[in-house]
Formats: sequence, structure tokens, C-alpha cells
Amino acid sequence: MAGWERLLVELAARGINYDYVMTERPRHAVSLAREASPGYDIIAAVGGDGTVNEVASGILLAGEPRTALGVIPLGTGNDLAQLVGLRTPADAVEALVSGTSRMMDAIEVRCRDAGTEATRYALLYAAVGFAGELLKRTTPAVKRFFGPRYCYSVGFFRALLSFRTTSMRVRCDDREFCGAMFLVSAGNAEIVGAGAMRLSPGARADDGQLNVNVVQQLGRWEAGLAESCWANSGLFHSERNWACISKKFE
Repeated sequence: MAGWERLLVELAARGINYDYVMTERPRHAVSLAREASPGYDIIAAVGGDGTVNEVASGILLAGEPRTALGVIPLGTGNDLAQLVGLRTPADAVEALVSGTSRMMDAIEVRCRDAGTEATRYALLYAAVGFAGELLKRTTPAVKRFFGPRYCYSVGFFRALLSFRTTSMRVRCDDREFCGAMFLVSAGNAEIVGAGAMRLSPGARADDGQLNVNVVQQLGRWEAGLAESCWANSGLFHSERNWACISKKFE
């Protein structure tokens, strides 16, 4: 029995009343959650971190403080579920039944989308630069073939072949960086990428702070070394890498 069918059986067995809607396209869960927030106490994302982020964004954009986010891990990475101790769908159902909850920070991202000012939200991390290319190259086929443990590492090296650095200006606290950037990220959690990358050592999801990494232009060899560091200690020591803890950066 597939994970979705097992979940429906478990929900029925525990007497949980629910409605569900299937997403049909990227960012569909944002609009679904935003529209549903006024009428529900809990809106649960069933899937991986991408689905969780979309549902969380919809709830936050709706501005309904009483609506809680539920997380049922049925995706590739499930990093956020792991962060809050939900290792299986059964754990998530138990949390729904018992009313177990915890507070966590959200990252507000202000950007431009097709020339229009937009607000987005993230829970684990927000990034520009190489991270976008990595996610693009970690295709559904790569996820199926290599599985959650290795798919993002494979995507990393696939992305190295096509990525071109972008010139940016980054300000964090009293420091400013200008030039070609490999990666700029703000982390709310230590580990991302299906548990494969410790990108923000020391980050906590409830301390009101962002762990910021600014990684200036890297060659392919040095980028490969960075990936090895992030996959192990999380500490990439280089004169091209700078880190800080802050409430805001731009």
C-alpha cells in the first residue's frame, strides 16, 4: 500500500476529520492554503519540504494567527519534519491527535517577481545564487534514481556544469560585499538537502536569528571542496566565505 493510502487509513482509524485537495502545479499549495486558512485550525502539508514551504507561505500570507501548520512527511527530503521530530507519517498523525506543537521562526523574503514587488516566506533557509541551479538540476528523475541520501549531492555536481555566478551587493549588519557571488544564504536550520548538507552550523529555528553565509565566486574544484565540507562538518574555511548571525540582511 502506497504512503498516501496508508495515511488515509491511519487518519480514519484515529478518528480525524479532514478534507484534502491535490495540488496541480507549482505554487498551487500557496493559494490553496491561503484561501483555506480562515476556515481551518490546522492545514497540513503532505509531501516534502517544497510542499511544506508552499503551505506555510499560504498560511502566513493569509495572516490568520490561529491557523497552525501541520507536517506529514511523504517527500524526498523531509528536512523540516526531521527538525521537529516527525520521522514518519505515523509520528505526524500522533502529533495531530495529541495536539503537539512547537513555535518556529519564518524567514520573510522581499523580492521582485516579473517586475512586481512580492513577499515570500521560507522556513529552513532562503538563498540566491547556486542554490537555485542546484534545485533545478535535482530533477524528479535524479531523486527517483539516487534517492534522498544522494540526490542533492548529484544535483550539486550537475549544477556546477551549468552555473554562472551573478554580480550582487550584499549587506549584513555593518558589512557590505560586492562582486560575483557563488551563494548567499540565510539559514533557519543547520541541515538541508535531505539531511545531506550542514549549511548553517549552529542555526536554530526558534532563536529569532538568521545564520548568513556569503560565498564569493568559486572555481569548480573549490566548489567541490565546499560541498564536501557542507556534507560533513558544515565548516567551509576559505577567504571567499564569510558568515554572520543577524536578524536581517539585504
